Amino acid sequence: MRRDMSKVIVERPRYGSHWKTRRRHSRLDPTRIVLDEDLDDDRFTASLGHRRALRHTKSLNENLAPLRRYLIGQAGRPWNAVWSDICENLRPTNTVQQHVRDHIADFVAIKTSFRDGELWVASRHYAPRRLSETGWRPPLLYVDPTSGILHLNPHRPTHRDRTDAAARLKAQRSAWVREVEGRPNLRHVLLDDGNWWEVRLTRYSWALEASGGTNAGVDVVDSAGLSARPREERYGIADGCAVEKRPLSRRELDLFGLRRGNSKS
Repeated sequence: MRRDMSKVIVERPRYGSHWKTRRRHSRLDPTRIVLDEDLDDDRFTASLGHRRALRHTKSLNENLAPLRRYLIGQAGRPWNAVWSDICENLRPTNTVQQHVRDHIADFVAIKTSFRDGELWVASRHYAPRRLSETGWRPPLLYVDPTSGILHLNPHRPTHRDRTDAAARLKAQRSAWVREVEGRPNLRHVLLDDGNWWEVRLTRYSWALEASGGTNAGVDVVDSAGLSARPREERYGIADGCAVEKRPLSRRELDLFGLRRGNSKS
């Protein structure tokens, strides 16, 4: 392992450090929440799931690719030898270097065991489970509990597998939700009444806080009982919440190539 691994990973500008305007607004009004009116601003060009409240000005921006490449290159070696190399260059007494050591568990399943002829793994993120069923974020490598050798996880999907799966999911969701070009906060959604509606979105956590922490009336589609789908599936975005809705006219349906139907079909 290279001796400057901790600097390569950690020493990078933090995400949001250049948003001086947002920090200024946060100091003037720490309780202000970014609602949908702010989403049309040019500063908010990222996806809805990556936007932050104004008081959340910074987050970590680590470059873990060098660590990932190093660990992949160690596949086939005894884990004890790999760990010795890591400990030689990353000291637990150094806060930054210990932070890098903590990330190793994100890539390597160290706690492994055999049960009924199957390999089970555990990590700080989830309870023990089969290596082939480790969910949306399977470990990149695992340690063989018998030989102690570091192996690549054969069940981990490749980038192409994830891309194809995302494309299939998007095609499936297009039957009931469509993005509006140039308006990241708008969706055309087919609801349970068989009509297409235009909904305006904000983040559910923001709307919940703005409402005083009560669920009642936060999502207008849920309040009207127009959809039984979970919000993430309904809008095709994580943490989305509808704050306004209106039915699309027949002319708009023709313009966007939409058809009336049953959203549950």
